[in-house]
Amino acid sequence: MDFVTSQNRIRNAAITAFLHGAVIIYFLMNIPELEEYQAMEYINGVLMICGSIGLLRKSRTMAILLFSYLVISKLYLIIFQGLSSGLGVPLIIGYFYYMGIRGTFDYHKIMKESYPDYRVKLRWPGYLFLTAMSALILMFGMGILVETGFLPGDNLFTSETIPGRFKNILLEEGILDKNEQLEMFYTDSMVSIKDNGIVFTDRRVINYQSLDGTILINSAEYNDIESIVMQRKGDEMNPSQFQLNLKSGSGFLFFLPAYRKGDEIGAAFIEAKLSTYQ
Repeated sequence: MDFVTSQNRIRNAAITAFLHGAVIIYFLMNIPELEEYQAMEYINGVLMICGSIGLLRKSRTMAILLFSYLVISKLYLIIFQGLSSGLGVPLIIGYFYYMGIRGTFDYHKIMKESYPDYRVKLRWPGYLFLTAMSALILMFGMGILVETGFLPGDNLFTSETIPGRFKNILLEEGILDKNEQLEMFYTDSMVSIKDNGIVFTDRRVINYQSLDGTILINSAEYNDIESIVMQRKGDEMNPSQFQLNLKSGSGFLFFLPAYRKGDEIGAAFIEAKLSTYQ
């Protein structure tokens, strides 16, 4: 590997990253249909452009992060959103990013061989950008873990989508009976479904919460429920709060995700169940 070739590979990767980010921002500014994705995609575009600067500074870490981000984000879109078309451009971009990795490593290897005292110094803007890019990659990684059911995330699960291990935990903890069918499930815990959750079965609503290692359970059969009232509408980051009123005069609070209209779907499910007992 010669010095000129390594620099050319780095330069080509930097140009690709800059164009990648610039095209993203251009389409966001000119295609109204992409408005709902603007916040995240603007961040992506800016990070790509900033990444091109990192490549021009011969950053090996930046080259690896750009390539990793591209691969993980595209895998996420293919596996979980079914967007398998139009892979030609990402493959071309991935090729240049990969060559950028090779170029940066070769460059620093040549420099160390030529100058024994050669050292790389990373300034604070570099640390800041590397942190932002790492956080973005971590976010996509978390998304994959959520979509695969390894983590609960902010989804309202149905009997078809709930991971088998979640259902087994509910059975083992005595939250769900073996003789009832699980219809829907939600927890706002990002770590373990043992922390709290709301369960809709074929015959009752179950609300539970872990307190000092003990799981406290409130439940009500559908024929004992008077009404369900939304007390606070949630958003993409916060769940909606509901009050379940019982015919006995008591009741309890529970939460459903506003994400993907989980609160509307869950509330409609309970209303449909209540209508069968009127």
